[in-house]
Amino acid sequence: MSPSRARCARHDRRRFLRRLGLAAAGTLLGSGCRPARRAAGAAGRPARLALMSDPRSLDPMRAPDIDGWRLARLIGDSLIDIDAGATPVPRLARRWQWRDEGRTLVFALDERARWHDGQAVTAADVVHTWRTAVDPEIALPELQQDFASVDTVEAHSPTEVVVRYREPFAPALLSWRLPVIPRHHADRVEQPLGCGPWRFADWQTGERLLFEANPDYHLGPPGIPGLRFEIIRDYGAQLDALISGLIDVAPLAPDGFRRVRDDEAFARRFEIVSYRMPYIFYIAWRSDRRPALFDDARVRRALSLAIDRQGFLDRVAEGLGDVGVTSFHPEIWGFDASIEPWPYDPERAARLLDAAGWQQRDRDGVRVRNGVPFRFRLLYAATSTQNDRIAGFVQAHLREVGIAMELEPADWSVVLDRSRTRRFDALMSGRMLGYDPDPYELWHSSQAAAGVNYCGYRVADVDALIERARRIHDRAERTAIYRRIQRRLHEDEPMTVLFYPRSRVAVSREIADFVSGPAGYIDFWPGPAGWRWRSAAESARAAIARWRG
Repeated sequence: MSPSRARCARHDRRRFLRRLGLAAAGTLLGSGCRPARRAAGAAGRPARLALMSDPRSLDPMRAPDIDGWRLARLIGDSLIDIDAGATPVPRLARRWQWRDEGRTLVFALDERARWHDGQAVTAADVVHTWRTAVDPEIALPELQQDFASVDTVEAHSPTEVVVRYREPFAPALLSWRLPVIPRHHADRVEQPLGCGPWRFADWQTGERLLFEANPDYHLGPPGIPGLRFEIIRDYGAQLDALISGLIDVAPLAPDGFRRVRDDEAFARRFEIVSYRMPYIFYIAWRSDRRPALFDDARVRRALSLAIDRQGFLDRVAEGLGDVGVTSFHPEIWGFDASIEPWPYDPERAARLLDAAGWQQRDRDGVRVRNGVPFRFRLLYAATSTQNDRIAGFVQAHLREVGIAMELEPADWSVVLDRSRTRRFDALMSGRMLGYDPDPYELWHSSQAAAGVNYCGYRVADVDALIERARRIHDRAERTAIYRRIQRRLHEDEPMTVLFYPRSRVAVSREIADFVSGPAGYIDFWPGPAGWRWRSAAESARAAIARWRG
């Protein structure tokens, strides 16, 4: 961590502690994991979770960040959702049915569903949601892409929605995880109105967000009275707050895990849960960059071969992930487990670079081709010390094979803007994938100029395979096509998928029915709505079981 960033982290930690009325970080660090005194009636309080920063928006149409999307989905409700194993389940829709050889999707709404102001949720609201999602003046491009194949959405009755597609569109169902928005309530930004299990209560920017349980939720009220998200901009401070009893759930970065993994007092109070979401952490090489650096597949393979990804996981990240292969993810169906990631092999990387014309080196030891040195800048979000470590790790390894990579950390908003406008040489970032393996957004040529195909990858054969798979509803047939695409991506290596990250979260043992899976521990049904506080008797029985075990 740079000195300036370290000072900022310490400032954020002190600021949070002052907000909670504590004198200094030592108040927490010296606690020895002793339980904090519980206030009377604590069993009925909201569960308290940590957030690294404020979400960009709680409007599902304008939430470009993962946290904003997840929080919007807590307030809102969607026609369908997934369970902890990523299987589609009903929410606002009691049932759905494909008709017309996969060109028509019919939803039957649950007539019990109500907006938080008491009005009924109707098919007209679903039509309004779709019209908003495809409006380029309002919604994010990703949402518009989700509904690009929709021809019409009609309300055949207050509780029946009929969606017609121009052609069969296999990934269609999961696009309806989008929260439905009310047509009678325009202010989705300042006063979000949803129909989900949680009601928006308060947002103090830079401090916290508070959601209250919706007692009238049509699938049954949540098991706890609320969710309180504390904004704590440093993983160390989040862990301090957890240990002191100020929050109940917090992510564990590798440093934090090393700090508590052998602490028996911590283990008595908290469970450490590990899970792997369909998330990739990658470097996108701009093959359309000028002057050309990454236009040759041999060069891109050499870049992957030059980086000791497994070594980073073993030595720095406490094994918190798996080396990536392609953008297809092992937690989602369609993944080809027979393809091995490119290994760490700097000698082979050097031979590939030689073969691609990057041979002689200048006086700084940097490879040159046709008078152009192999120098570029890596853009990434300066949101954590872990990002700095990964970027520095990659920089050092590429330098060993004669490639000069300068680091360009920036605020997340800057990274988001520059990635969308293609103002970068290479981009290190992460992406949450969908629960359908359709890779259209990442790899179709149509997405290279303005979508999220940041690599500028344009391959006609891959386009044809992607389009064909979208028209087939049979999962086995689609899987066969996706395996062909994965083999091609592995050879072309348009991006280096550094890791399939694994996550750890520490959760208070007072919370019962905490479940995690490919969707994490929030973004699925029931998620936090299924949590409850353990009774004193349950806590005692659990403590005895741990002692005996």
